[in-house]
Amino acid sequence: MDDLTDPQSSDRREQARRVVDAFVRGHNNGDTVSEKSLIAEHLHLLPELEDELRKLRLIRGARRRADDNRELDSIVASADAGAELLEDTVPGYTLVRELHRGGQGIVVQAIQHSTKRKVAIKFVQGGPFSQARDMARFETEVRILAAQHHPRIVAIHDSGVAGCWSYFVMDYISGVSLDVFLSRSSDSIEQRLTLFEKICDAVSAAQLRGVIHRDLKPSNIQIDHAGEPHILDFGLAKVVASYPDPSNSPQPITMTGQFVGSLPWASPEQVGGVPDQIDMRTDVYALGVILFQMLTGQFPYSVVGSMHQVMDNIIKTSPTRPRALSSKIDDETETIILKCLEKERQNRYQSAGELARDVTRYLAGEPIDAKRDSAWYVLKKTARRYRIQAAVIAIFAVVVIGFAISMSLMYRRADREAARANKEAERARTVVASLQQLLAEIDPYDTESQYREALDTLKSVTDKPTDKLVRLLGLYAAVLGNKGRRDAAIAWSREAVTAARELHPEDHVLPAQTLSGLAGQLHDAGKYVSAKTYYEQSISMLRRIDPTHAKLVGPLEYLGLLFKDMGDYAAAETLIRETLRMKTTLHGEDSFAVGHTFLSLAKLYADSGDWAQAERWCRKALDMHVRHLGPDHRNTARPMTLLGRILVATGRNADAESQLRVALDIRERRKPPGHWKTAKTQSILGAALTGLDRFEEAERLLLDSQPRIEMDRGNRHRRNREAIQRIINLYEAWGKPVKAAEWRDQLAGVIANVGSHGTAHTQKIGKPGDK
Repeated sequence: MDDLTDPQSSDRREQARRVVDAFVRGHNNGDTVSEKSLIAEHLHLLPELEDELRKLRLIRGARRRADDNRELDSIVASADAGAELLEDTVPGYTLVRELHRGGQGIVVQAIQHSTKRKVAIKFVQGGPFSQARDMARFETEVRILAAQHHPRIVAIHDSGVAGCWSYFVMDYISGVSLDVFLSRSSDSIEQRLTLFEKICDAVSAAQLRGVIHRDLKPSNIQIDHAGEPHILDFGLAKVVASYPDPSNSPQPITMTGQFVGSLPWASPEQVGGVPDQIDMRTDVYALGVILFQMLTGQFPYSVVGSMHQVMDNIIKTSPTRPRALSSKIDDETETIILKCLEKERQNRYQSAGELARDVTRYLAGEPIDAKRDSAWYVLKKTARRYRIQAAVIAIFAVVVIGFAISMSLMYRRADREAARANKEAERARTVVASLQQLLAEIDPYDTESQYREALDTLKSVTDKPTDKLVRLLGLYAAVLGNKGRRDAAIAWSREAVTAARELHPEDHVLPAQTLSGLAGQLHDAGKYVSAKTYYEQSISMLRRIDPTHAKLVGPLEYLGLLFKDMGDYAAAETLIRETLRMKTTLHGEDSFAVGHTFLSLAKLYADSGDWAQAERWCRKALDMHVRHLGPDHRNTARPMTLLGRILVATGRNADAESQLRVALDIRERRKPPGHWKTAKTQSILGAALTGLDRFEEAERLLLDSQPRIEMDRGNRHRRNREAIQRIINLYEAWGKPVKAAEWRDQLAGVIANVGSHGTAHTQKIGKPGDK
């Protein structure tokens, strides 16, 4: 792997100083070369050259002021102090050494007197001679870092003014910059992608808070001694809001036509100097350049030459294909890199989080979203990930093909072969059903067409239903339900019930299960009365078969949750606790099945307003989910989200935020894009941020999530009404009564249309204790 640093990196600053010295001598002799031309000629010395030119401007400015104010001695003294940094500038801290000097400020290591710990202190560039724009960017960085709460984004502890120097105090990250780290390591492609995934995760955390970094580059990423990355230098960051209030918007610190950032890592829209085009995809482009460097040791195009030439390369030149530079890079990794480096923003990953999730998929051996359009790729990737299943599928495929050939020959024979043909036909049906079952197990979100193909195949080879056909119908309905296609899911569930009853006219487990499945689809669609009827039919049939039947617990628990949604809390508690007793007997106290019912009880008490009981059962459920499924499982996000809701309701918004951000991260990675449960977690997180007075970020989350909840759950659904109420609460707390009134009117219209779907018994639960 090539060294990513200049071979003479230790001399770069000295080279830059010599260039500036020659530049000054030339001007003294009448030369008219501009700073812009000088930079264009020596791009390879950035950013050190820019630092030296800033020092030159500082001294010149000081001398001009001295000529005007007759205070040459004091001003030059201040300028010299700015170049070397004043000792003991900040009360309470001892300055140790300079760590970095960049375009936005000077960073020094210091010791905090009270704690004796090492910290880093950043001073605004220019000190007493800093311009208004420098101060605006410095203050923006302070606000941004103060709002961040992520282990890979440096934390700020203090800020203020000492003498003429504005400063802030932050964590000291012991380590080296990314480019130095890479030059010293011999990590594999997978190890570097794992590191890159963590970098993207940190950038995503900032983007979720409405922050665009705009200056991502290896020198702004510090790698600590444990190999963990930390994002630094938000001095050029841009704070965005989805719905800004013009009355209190800050004045922009970037104007049209002004380039902001570091040129080699800049995106086409940055080079164009149009601030309105800078968004999360701008950071994605910079991350793409960084990943290109991490894996090839080079830039995707030439960044040496005149500034005009480099900018033209960024805007027009297609990046070199990474695989042409390193044979270790495979097609999927190259696809991820090139998607980041698309010239058109809409063709890139839309956020750092989306990029991180695709890298995660790649490292886990799953199909990446960047290649989802290729059905052949998905098939190959899936087969590679599930080698054993794929081998079985291949065997079945060979059997089916061989059978088809033999069938064409056998049908030419006499009637004496008919019995054998029927036997082989049944075998073919078994093969097809088994094949489709294996395919379904591979990916529950990518299988609708496979289910439909299996259904069509089974129907074509039999004139009457089979148990496998009934189960396949139910599974297909569940797939449609997971995708929010409620009407289709209900229709296929009804077909499963009809087929099961035709197959088993008397009491049987299979029709009872299909009745429960139909009830579940109706429940999700908000058709509570019909759902209740089918749940009760399923339970009645199973009780007649065997009052202790293991299949009884599912319909019992879901009927209890239906009563909860209808507001009949007493009936709900009775059924859910009966379920808990049965599951404990069947599976034991420490089984995940019992943990699932703990969560149902927590939901019940939360909806009824008994927050103490809700929290108690929710924490028990969360412990069970973590122990049995793991902390990163998509179902573990369910008790996490509920616990966040409980913490918001009881005023512990800071604790709620940390819990909900973990849940949101899991759901964004584990659920299909745009899933309503992800939106629900966002909505509750918005409520927590409202309680923390972080109104702009709360508004963005709440307004983004509510339409998705309404689209999937329906206008009249309780979750949609809760989402709207959270928006009302936001605008009331924010002091925006007009907007609050608009949403209050919308909620009133929804409630008026609820009708029988919203009827609530609201029977109170007594103090249930531990019964």
